[in-house]
Amino acid sequence: MPWEGNHILVELPMHEPAQMGGLVPANEIRYLIEDGYQPVVAHPERYTFLGMDDIRTLKDAGAEFQRNLGSLEGLYGERVSIRAREMDSAGMFDWVGTDLHNYRYADFFENHVFSKR
Repeated sequence: MPWEGNHILVELPMHEPAQMGGLVPANEIRYLIEDGYQPVVAHPERYTFLGMDDIRTLKDAGAEFQRNLGSLEGLYGERVSIRAREMDSAGMFDWVGTDLHNYRYADFFENHVFSKR
């Protein structure tokens, strides 16, 4: 499925759900869909404050999920890697992306991802 103009990337706070104020992520997903957008939740495997039931609720609300490439490889720690494998096994990911913001990420991909070719 190609990336289409109506997709919109949604990113939640990494560790502090209180930063969302009174927003309920599943409701916001539904509102975006009602407004004609297809929400893509960035790296839900990294939102460790969410339980798997919460993640399923976002998926059931209509969100697509984008996994970070380094999540399965352990770039973000064992807890995230376990969550990513669980979600991957359940077929929950629709997209894969990177967090290629600096040399740390570039080195990781060179040594742990691209070296497996």
